[in-house]
Amino acid sequence: MNVGDGKTFTIRAKNNSKENIYVQSAKLNGKPYPKSYLLYQDIVKGGMLELEMGSEPSAWGTQIKNRP
Repeated sequence: MNVGDGKTFTIRAKNNSKENIYVQSAKLNGKPYPKSYLLYQDIVKGGMLELEMGSEPSAWGTQIKNRP
């Protein structure tokens, strides 16, 4: 997705399938990302969000500090 100023923001879901609908972990620009939400300023900077998907719910993003 083009976010302006020639920057793009890409979301990749690894192992995504009909069965693998749960986020297991996430990385934002190569660094672990524990939050279950994105900030506007992170998107407009450009970069990549990588989601690792799985068939079972995980603890990713469930801590109070990682929820909106």
